[in-house]
Amino acid sequence: MLITKEQLEKKLSVAEFPAYIDSLFKQVHGMDGGIEAIRLRKELVKNLVEEALPVACFVARKYGNNPNVFIQMCVGNQNYDAVVDDQRKDPDVVKYLEVTLTTVVSASDGYEDYLLRYHLHKYGYSGTGSVKNRGSKSRGMDVELERNGVSQIEVLDHERETVKAAISRKIKRRSHYPENTALVISFNDTYAFDRLDNQKNLIKVLGEYSSELNENNFEIVAIVGINKGLYLERRNNIEI
Repeated sequence: MLITKEQLEKKLSVAEFPAYIDSLFKQVHGMDGGIEAIRLRKELVKNLVEEALPVACFVARKYGNNPNVFIQMCVGNQNYDAVVDDQRKDPDVVKYLEVTLTTVVSASDGYEDYLLRYHLHKYGYSGTGSVKNRGSKSRGMDVELERNGVSQIEVLDHERETVKAAISRKIKRRSHYPENTALVISFNDTYAFDRLDNQKNLIKVLGEYSSELNENNFEIVAIVGINKGLYLERRNNIEI
């Protein structure tokens, strides 16, 4: 086992949590089979990459290095991925964190995203373009990627749709999320998301879903970039 439940669920202050999760990632990356586990999201490494890393990005931007706010990841089937224990004199309303991912938009709901990661692991490169697979995980896979350039308009359209899909997966479940939950949208900000038009494009999507997000007890929704530190937050229909 590359990582344990106990390691993932260690309760730490936000001053310690991001560095701790980064150290776990580097530890797994350096182990035999670690790179494959990261790329193909195997076992609890999936929780590390898809939940703990986005949470680390979120708390680093939202709380800074405050030693009086504590985070604990929760591995299981509960309707949240982490608990926030805010012990400041004037605590924030957020008590729970739920993570959702932006993936390649397709009818298979993330399978294309898996194929791109599989192609990266097998051939050493990935990118944008159509991806096809001959075979299956059990019988063996032969993944082909047809890479092509994209325009800024296509990038905006694609990223808008990925964020919509990420939000829809949560609000359509109609699960009972606890009150005072923050929805953390893990986002691939590899492209130039320091551009104002890219950021406005994403903020607009959050506004379009504000009513549904409030109905599902999401006090805050935040888009966090896992590569370049993008952070866009919306609370009660107010952009921050």
